Amino acid sequence: MVRKLRNVMAVMLAATAVVASPVNVFAMSGPDNSIVTYNYSQESSCAKTFHVLVSVPGYNTSVSVGGTVSMSYRWDEGYASEFVSGTGYQASVTHIPDKIAKDGWTAKVYHLRTAGNTIVFKIEVSRNGEFAGSAEISYHVDEYGQVS
Repeated sequence: MVRKLRNVMAVMLAATAVVASPVNVFAMSGPDNSIVTYNYSQESSCAKTFHVLVSVPGYNTSVSVGGTVSMSYRWDEGYASEFVSGTGYQASVTHIPDKIAKDGWTAKVYHLRTAGNTIVFKIEVSRNGEFAGSAEISYHVDEYGQVS
């Protein structure tokens, strides 16, 4: 009776852990009763262009920045997804308000952090080599491989 109760409790504990945890890895028994592990089944990458206003506090205004980022990600149809890597390709200042000088502005974009199915890039603006302001943009990949 005690043994049966232990087995029932172990099954209930395992079921609770499966239901309460997000699933990123899938497993099933193999032909010889061993465990076969499956990871994300689909991988892809994409490039996205962005346009963002970056606040420049020292100049009391914002400048417009445009650029491109590239992201690699993987997903299992309908279950889970995650970003694998990201790179900022290019960024440039596309519009500067009339009230400030137009020369010496540069922008760069780089991968800041990845947290599961969210990736964050940082855009930094500088004028004549001195930091002027920054902004962050983020993207999300869903369990069907759609990046937004």
